[in-house]
Amino acid sequence: MINDEATLRSNAKAFLPGELDFLAKAYGFKYTQVKIKKSRTRWGSCSSQGVINLSFYLMLLPPHLIRYVLLHELCHTVQMNHGPAFWALLDQCTEGEAKKLRKEMKEYRIP
Repeated sequence: MINDEATLRSNAKAFLPGELDFLAKAYGFKYTQVKIKKSRTRWGSCSSQGVINLSFYLMLLPPHLIRYVLLHELCHTVQMNHGPAFWALLDQCTEGEAKKLRKEMKEYRIP
């Protein structure tokens, strides 16, 4: 994969919004907007208004971890914290694998 910024941004804009929309519909989540940014400190975030921000560097992750991040942010549209209810919801969306995927994410850093 080419990982220059222009290519990453282009690929992210072409892929991430559609994937987020697919997952939102599949799991019954609602969000107001998605923005693709050059964030180097977070893979994604969700505002209390339901705006999901995604780093275009997500495109460097394996597909199952991209999905995990998207589901993580979608869960924040319901639970705006990382409390037990949030992890229970994310576990439902990841077939009980939320903590395992979270641990795997720690192996990756945004360049």
